[in-house]
Amino acid sequence: MSTYANLFFQPSNSMLFSLLRRFNPDEIIVVGVSPSILDEPGAFVTNGNAATSGTEFFPSKLRRKALAQCAETLRATSWSPEEKCRRMAECLYPDQIPTDLIKRLYVRSRDAKLKVIQALDGLGFSDDNIVIEKKMFFEPYRWHIFANHLYIRDGDMFLSNMQTLTISVNCVGAMGRGQASMARYYFPELYETYRQLCAEKRLKLGEPHLCKLDMARGLLDSQYAGEDKAWFLLFPTKQHFKDPASMNGIREGLDWFAQNYRSEGIRSIAFPALGCGLGWLKWRNVWPVMRERLIGIDIPVEVYLPSDPYIPDSEIL
Repeated sequence: MSTYANLFFQPSNSMLFSLLRRFNPDEIIVVGVSPSILDEPGAFVTNGNAATSGTEFFPSKLRRKALAQCAETLRATSWSPEEKCRRMAECLYPDQIPTDLIKRLYVRSRDAKLKVIQALDGLGFSDDNIVIEKKMFFEPYRWHIFANHLYIRDGDMFLSNMQTLTISVNCVGAMGRGQASMARYYFPELYETYRQLCAEKRLKLGEPHLCKLDMARGLLDSQYAGEDKAWFLLFPTKQHFKDPASMNGIREGLDWFAQNYRSEGIRSIAFPALGCGLGWLKWRNVWPVMRERLIGIDIPVEVYLPSDPYIPDSEIL
């Protein structure tokens, strides 16, 4: 008899909701895996809970057909009792999932993240891969509207529903830490494109580069279910990875974006807090610059708060 590991395309479902009521939420981890598991010939995809009668099973190569039947329910922020089964659409992977395909761990709080970091100490799993994502655990995240199209929020930018994701990079081809390292692991094709741009000296401060890649965007646990194509804005914030981020480079890069987003076909975009974190800039200095240059943009723009250090509401102006 064959055995399978089951993974949900939408982790925020009734099973997780039930577990959160029975156990300490800070003891629960949601595991995110690479969408490459869908390329396993022996994998199956369902259009609902595999344990529910009436659910259909499809070979993974027919996942578009399967997921089209439940895409609206997977993307919704809530669901009705009738949609409970569809919300639990699954991928069934033969035997067990290889550990090298585990790419992220999602937790509810900063305390939970610290516990996981301590538990995994010495196992080669970077704390950059451990993400606080309150919304996934049915808790509200902070969400502020500064203009009709400009929003600021916390959470995981890789789960954004914006068409384009902005990746902060240096100009020497190194994606070794932070958000850039996540992009490297999730999207190897993006990393190769980035390295080539740097080798050819085509990526410069003040001149972001839009990559329109013919590849699926999102982890398996993402609401996109591996269907959306990937657009990434490579945004240089420093020349060398050892340098601090350049505020002038950030200003000029944002000016480039404001002048070119229409001609490039960008319809919506998510930005990290440019230059914060490993760039050593402070949110209170970076946000006014981003706000000034993005508030007049006429497409949806999300700006994600730094995850560390925590930014209090009093500094979200």
